[in-house]
Amino acid sequence: MKSSVIRTVCLVLLAGLFLASFLVIECRGPAGAQGPPGVAAEGQVTLEVLNPRGVIPPIELSAPNPRLGDLAGKKIVLVPNRKHGADLFLDTVAELLTTRYPTATVWRLEQPARVQTKPSAAEQAELDKCDAFIHATGD
Repeated sequence: MKSSVIRTVCLVLLAGLFLASFLVIECRGPAGAQGPPGVAAEGQVTLEVLNPRGVIPPIELSAPNPRLGDLAGKKIVLVPNRKHGADLFLDTVAELLTTRYPTATVWRLEQPARVQTKPSAAEQAELDKCDAFIHATGD
């Protein structure tokens, strides 16, 4: 009984806080009161309660590159993410690609065992030579 009353009171308080976060509150101070910047001449103060969810600006979308018609004769680079299992997956993919497309050139881009946000100049040069890449995520 006691826990259900406490739970009800908590829910009512949370609902009130939630609704209050979407309102603009006006309050009146004493006549002629000096206050912080934003106080109107009549002593009115307007407080805006902001939405706690925040606003995320939209990102610019771009269309993906068109798919290759055929992999025969293409240069394909395999890119692991250095997690457990990615190498095993790429070994299998390389075997399948070389079996199915014997004229395709398949090689692996060996990345250092560190986290990086973009490829180094040498890695970018290798990526620029390829027609397609396959990125593997392990675990």
